[in-house]
Order: sequence, then C-alpha cells, then structure tokens
Amino acid sequence: MRAGWRAWMAVILLMALALLLRLYRLDVSFTTDEVLTLRGAQLSIPEILVHRIHPFYYLLAHFAMMLGDSEVILRLPSVLAGVLCVPVIYLLTREAAGRHAGLLAAFLMATSWYNIMQSQSARFYALVMLGGLLLMWFVYRAVTKGGCLNWAGVVCTGWWLTITQLTALPYYGAVFVGAGLWLLFTRGVPGARPKARKLGLLCLCALLGLLTFAAIVAARGRPTVLNVDPFPQSASEIATDAKGNPYDYRLEPGQYLRFLSVFLPQTGMLAQTAAVAVILVGFVVLWRRQRCLAGMIAAQLILPPIPFLLLPSSHWYAAKYFCNVAPLYVLLASIGIWTGIDAALNRRGSPTRALALRTPVLAITVMALAPYLAWDLDAYYKRCSPVDWRSVGAYLGPRLRSADVVAFTDLPRMGSRANPGSDPVFPRSSVAFEYYLERGGRPNGPSDPSGNLPESIQKYEAGTADRIKRMRRRFESKRVWSVAVSEKGLAPSVQEALNTLPVTEVMSFEGCTVRQLK
Repeated sequence: MRAGWRAWMAVILLMALALLLRLYRLDVSFTTDEVLTLRGAQLSIPEILVHRIHPFYYLLAHFAMMLGDSEVILRLPSVLAGVLCVPVIYLLTREAAGRHAGLLAAFLMATSWYNIMQSQSARFYALVMLGGLLLMWFVYRAVTKGGCLNWAGVVCTGWWLTITQLTALPYYGAVFVGAGLWLLFTRGVPGARPKARKLGLLCLCALLGLLTFAAIVAARGRPTVLNVDPFPQSASEIATDAKGNPYDYRLEPGQYLRFLSVFLPQTGMLAQTAAVAVILVGFVVLWRRQRCLAGMIAAQLILPPIPFLLLPSSHWYAAKYFCNVAPLYVLLASIGIWTGIDAALNRRGSPTRALALRTPVLAITVMALAPYLAWDLDAYYKRCSPVDWRSVGAYLGPRLRSADVVAFTDLPRMGSRANPGSDPVFPRSSVAFEYYLERGGRPNGPSDPSGNLPESIQKYEAGTADRIKRMRRRFESKRVWSVAVSEKGLAPSVQEALNTLPVTEVMSFEGCTVRQLK
C-alpha cells in the first residue's frame, strides 16, 4: 500500500514537471491554424457544434475564453490534455509491466518533445493523444475485467474522441479491432458464450461511441447549418491546382514511414536506432505478457493508414495526423528499457535483493536519461522556433498603405504523388499576420480611411525563386514588403533570390525577416 502511494506521489510530481515544461514559452504568437481555432471558438455554442465535423476543441476553447482571448488561455485545453497523458500512460504501462515501468513511462511522457509541442498548440492533437490512451485503458479493462464503469468509460471516451479530430476515427476503430481479435483467439476468456457476450458488448460500445459524431454529421448535412461560418474557409477547403481543380492528395507508404520516424528522438541516428530497438523489445515483451494491449497497439500501427492510402483527400498530410502513435512509442520504449534492467537485476542477485534495488535503479535510469532528454528538448526549441507575428504586426501596421503588396515566402507544404507541395493561391502565413495587424489596432490614415487593412493590401505567395524574381516585374509600380518565414530552413535557391532583392530596410524578428523593397 505504501509503495502504491509513493508511486502516485511520483506521478503527481511528474505531472507538475509536465505542466512546467508545457507552460514554458506558451505566450508566443498564434500560428495560422491557431487563429482559425480562435475564430471558431468565438462562435456561439450551437454554431460551434456544427462549425466543423470535429468541434470538441473549439467547444473547450470557447469556455476557456471566458477568462480572456490571450494565447495562453486558448492553449490551456491542450496543456491540460498533455499533462493528463502522464497518469494515463502510467496506468497502462503499470498494467503491462509493473509499477516501475509505469513510472518510467510517465517520466518519458512528461518530457516527450512531441507531446510538449502539441500541448503548446491551440489545436486538438494533444486531446487526440489523451483520448487514444484513455480509450485503450477503458477497452482493456472492459474486455479483461468487465464492469459497468469500464464499459461506460469506453462509450464516453468515444463520444468526445470521435469529434476531436477526423483522423482519430481510424485509430478509434483499430482499438476495437485489436481487442476483438484478442477476444476471438484468447484462452483467457473460456467458453464461447462469455466470448460472444463480450464481443457483443464491444461492438455495441463501439457503435454507441460514434453517436456524437453521427449527430454532428447529420446536423451539418442540412444546408442552413452549413452557412454558420462567418469567416473565410481554411486552406484545405479552397486549395486548387493551376486548372482550378481541388487538390487530390494521397498518402504514400514511404510517407507514412517517414511520419512514424518523426515521433522518435530527433537528435542523432544513434539515438533513433536505440529507440527503435527498445520499442521492438517492448512490443515482444508486451505480446508475451498482455496480448490484448499488444493487439490494440499493432492494430493502431497497421490499420489507420489504409484509408489514407486508398482514398483521395483535398487536404495534405502531415505527421501530426498520426499523433496517436507517439504515446504508443513511449509505452513500448518504457517496457523495453525496464525489461532489460529488471532482467539484469534478477540475474545478478537474489529476488529479494533485486526487488530492493528496483527503485534506486529506476532513479539512476531517470537521471541518466535526463541530460539526453534535455538536449532533445533544447534541439526542439531551436528547430521549431515560433514566428513573432505580434512584433511583425506592430512594426508593419503603422507603415502599410492601401496600395502596398505583402509577399510571403514560407516553407513549402508536404506534397503528394499527384500534386506539388506549394499552393500559390492561399499564403498560409497571411492569416496569423492579418490577425496581429488587426489586434495591433492600426489607426486610420488618409491612405486607408476604412482602416480595414487585410482587405486593402494585396497578398502574394513568393515561395519559389522564380516567383520571387517575377515579383519585382509584376509589382514594379507598387511598394512591396517581403515577409520571409523560417528563413533558415528555406531552400538555398530561395534564400539566394531573397538576398538579391534591392531593399531599403530590413528588420529581423524571431522566426521571420521583413524587407521593404526599393
């Protein structure tokens, strides 16, 4: 009993560490997608419920914004979701490999750079990771131990997970497929009738968990409800190719494998190789000890990409749409690491001595991993430097005139085998840029009596070297402001084209450089 309380005290301390890491630099400027979240959250509750097919984060943000509309407030639901991932993964890992492996998993989750990144974004990906872990926990408890509360937990988790993000649906189905296959082939549930009863309950709960998603789909199907969005649609809904046809994106197998590597440590091939090794060891151990959990994890790695490989989409793909995999890596890596440690302890001494050494060795393991995890986090903060749109808006607001042109040079999007990655129709950076121009309260001037700045300036996507060169010829009679985002990551040819532009003034901000062209 005392050991259990000490473990939970350690989990609470790790939750505090997770909270501190996720609050660090939480007040940076919004990104484009976060501005879209803000605008959706500002709608009334009935409008939010049909604003998107996945309205859950918008609803949480709506209530959070009763405290204000700052960057920190809008990101609080993601922060809390990221922190709550720590105790949930502790419970899952403890069930599979014991208390010490669970504590190691909680530590790795608290310091996971990918979970921290999504927990600091006013989007739904941290909620998706939390929902995926909770669904696995409740499904595992329901099929192995039963209980009305566990079955109710399965349904309730499904209610909000399926309306949190559309790409969570394949993972939702994969969890039930993995658990169902385990029920069919396991000997742990003796007798055909108990198996059939649990399979029936599993299918029923899976269907009941889709009720909120089905209700929103039905509501959005009414034409009068589809017109509740008072601001421009997102890029995915207006992106077209050169002929005006909607983009037709398809996920490639190699692309999916690259996405899976994103959730690994990002500081060196050696660390990634070691992570893959312990993950594989963890899966083998889990398969031997808890095949129900192993089956659900295997299904989540294999089944979700299949719909995206077969069906075309108008939206491009990114690793964040498969973020459910990141907590699975943490769970398997923790089991793999602790299995090796436990085997070494049992081999070198008596069982009693090995039991006494587990807690000190766990503390030593955490201290040994801490410097590398800190290095990995530092590399993440340097690699994912936010754009200081707040300062850019304050600088350009008083200087822009109605006849000016703002040219955006941004990193290209991930392409597909059918379409290029860049989209000259919709400059992705412009939404965050315009938001901070409006928020800065630019005073009305004689050149722009309306003060409606976003509609009075012309936007131009200068994402390639050729388009940068054509920009000077096209806007020869206008004053042009070049806004280069993430300039250190641009292609050398694009960087060279930017450096050859004749400028009268250059200002550098965090993650962005602004040039006034001659």
